[in-house]
Amino acid sequence: MPAILAPLEGFLAQTQSLLALAQADNWETFETQMAERQASLPALGESQFLIAITQAGLVDEAKSLIQAIQSIDQQIVAVAENSKAKISEQLRQSIKATKAVVAYKGL
Repeated sequence: MPAILAPLEGFLAQTQSLLALAQADNWETFETQMAERQASLPALGESQFLIAITQAGLVDEAKSLIQAIQSIDQQIVAVAENSKAKISEQLRQSIKATKAVVAYKGL
């Protein structure tokens, strides 16, 4: 792809990395890299960047990259929701076990 799209390609690569971290349940590193990715986001909305893409006739390529980013973001959300559900279930089980121990000790 043309160099002008490098910021979008970099953002896509960061997003792919975030998905891999989420799938590996590496939320600590995920959080750090997400902050880095968010810091680069304003540059993608700068008018000069968008004008340069339009003038270079790369709007369709940019749209394709943005759609790929959005798709991966949706996958990240799904992984995060699944992880949250697992943690919630583990917490419920832990509370249940604690109540059982307390009840047993009370006998």
